[in-house]
Amino acid sequence: KEIINYLYDHCHYSAAKVDNYSPNHWYISDNKWYVSDIYNKSAPFRCLFAKNLTKCLVISRIFPNIAARKRILSSDNSMTYMLHTLTRLLWATTLAFILTCCQHGSPSESETQSIRDSLATLRQQGKKERDASRYDEALRLHIRGLDMARAVGDSSEWIQALNNIATDYRRMGMLDVAQSYHYQALSLCDESSDTTYQMRKNRVKALNGLGNIYLSIYSYDDADSVFRQALEGEHQLGSATGQAINYANLGSIYSARGDDEKALDYYRQSMFYNKKDSNLLGMALCHLYFGN
Repeated sequence: KEIINYLYDHCHYSAAKVDNYSPNHWYISDNKWYVSDIYNKSAPFRCLFAKNLTKCLVISRIFPNIAARKRILSSDNSMTYMLHTLTRLLWATTLAFILTCCQHGSPSESETQSIRDSLATLRQQGKKERDASRYDEALRLHIRGLDMARAVGDSSEWIQALNNIATDYRRMGMLDVAQSYHYQALSLCDESSDTTYQMRKNRVKALNGLGNIYLSIYSYDDADSVFRQALEGEHQLGSATGQAINYANLGSIYSARGDDEKALDYYRQSMFYNKKDSNLLGMALCHLYFGN
């Protein structure tokens, strides 16, 4: 009742459709509210397969106690999400103003290169902040990169930014938001006629991110499906490290299911490709998997 009253008072919806009051996850589709327990293994994350993912809204951002049973979202994450939304709007407005005032006709070659350099810098700086667990700063940088890539029409950087933002949110435990960004990235890849290495890599990263989300919510069949697609993509790209990551992910699925022999087979495959690429971190992780 508290939630329904909030919707009426603050969200300006005249009606709310509620299946029941017990599950943790609430979402909106076609101006009607629905609810689903994302930890129900019989229907994992079914709400996020709605057509209009951008309309999804998790009420546990507003009432964090609903999600206390699992690490979905916290009040800190709620504030973070709102602040980054405002930051993004301000940055987009500023960027649009600059482009409108300063860019007459097509940008010169030097201006285009300058924009590309800025996008690459934002992307790399954001990754460094994320690796240092400074997720707020990572999000701020990646969101700036997303808005800039959209403004200049750079589809590859646009998709890379979506995947990076998704990873930032996933590291923060905001799985619903992360999934929506990965889906946006995947959709743009599928709609694009670009067959360059980077665009194909973008698609593989989106699939891998979705697989990690499915793995986190115990949706093993879905995780297995997208990890295998990602593995095939990495194989076509000739990426040893990419194949190693996805073999390890598949091993994690079998380990979670209690099939240790099958898990070991995949971990050994992961070790083989990590050695092939001299990936010390990957090899170290494989030793941990073997020990477990």
